[in-house]
Amino acid sequence: MITWNTSLETGNAVVDRDHQALINQINALEDALKMDATREELGPMIVFLNQYAREHFVREEGIMRTVQCPASGQNCTAHRALIGKLNTWVARLKAGGATTSLGVDVYREMGDWLQEHIVKVDCQLRTCQPG
Repeated sequence: MITWNTSLETGNAVVDRDHQALINQINALEDALKMDATREELGPMIVFLNQYAREHFVREEGIMRTVQCPASGQNCTAHRALIGKLNTWVARLKAGGATTSLGVDVYREMGDWLQEHIVKVDCQLRTCQPG
């Protein structure tokens, strides 16, 4: 379970709201896996994470460019790497449905990636806010 705290705050309300939505969905996925959710329950959760992450990346990259954040390039590179994983997960979803194995992979990898990425890259926005 990922708990939102001040170490995850970027100082940008839009980015922080997006991050909270992603974290909430990752936590919901964890809960669903613990409750032995069905494929019908897991599928929409994985689809949401895929779509929302991509939409978030576009918003966040635009914000970083606008405020001329030095981490902008690093951020885009990291996003492209996760999009590669998202593409793999979507392919697995289409090929075999929302299996528990897929749900666990998405939960573990995306949850770990998100926490680390927010702290190490996104939080550099704190010093880049327009003022």
